[in-house]
Formats: sequence, C-alpha cells, structure tokens
Amino acid sequence: MKEYVDDPRKTEEVMRDGHYHTGDVARRDEEGYVTYVGRADDVFKSSDYRISPFELESVLLEHSAVVEAAVVPSPDPIRLSVPKAYVVLSEGNARTPQAGQVHRIS
Repeated sequence: MKEYVDDPRKTEEVMRDGHYHTGDVARRDEEGYVTYVGRADDVFKSSDYRISPFELESVLLEHSAVVEAAVVPSPDPIRLSVPKAYVVLSEGNARTPQAGQVHRIS
C-alpha cells in the first residue's frame, strides 16, 4: 500500500519505515510459528482496566460445553463498562436458571 487517497494524516498514522501497519497483533513462538491474537485496538476499559475480548473468549472456549463465544462491553454506570459474554453451547448442554451454570442433557 502506498497511501490513503486524499488523507495524508491517516497515511502518516499507519505508515512507518516504509511499511503499512495494520493494527493486527500476532505472537511468534520459540519455533517461529505466528499466531494471530487480534486487533491492537480491540480492547475496552472497565474500572480503569483494559480488557481484551479475545483473551476472555479464549478462556470461555476452553470449557467443554462452549463451542463459540463473543465478548462485548456492556455499559455500566460505575465501571464505564463490564464484559458481557454471548456463548453457544455444544450439543447436549443447556443453560440452567442459575447464572453461569451449564448442565449436560441426557
């Protein structure tokens, strides 16, 4: 990419050392494998903490009953925002009336 058309300020923000910086974050492990982490700007503040939805989603996906998860900021009058998770449960699992509990359906 050479530049943003008619937007030199935006071009200056993303171009450094002759390269376009996308704002994506990745990690390279000791073996040289690159893992996509997410967007650099994909965070929100809650009680002065910076929260990464990607990291919370990753933890939720470790649970055997969760097939998909999405975390978004939810407005909060005291903490500015709080994480709110939307999850898709795996087949054979159902939400119970008690918040946060999942049980296996026989």
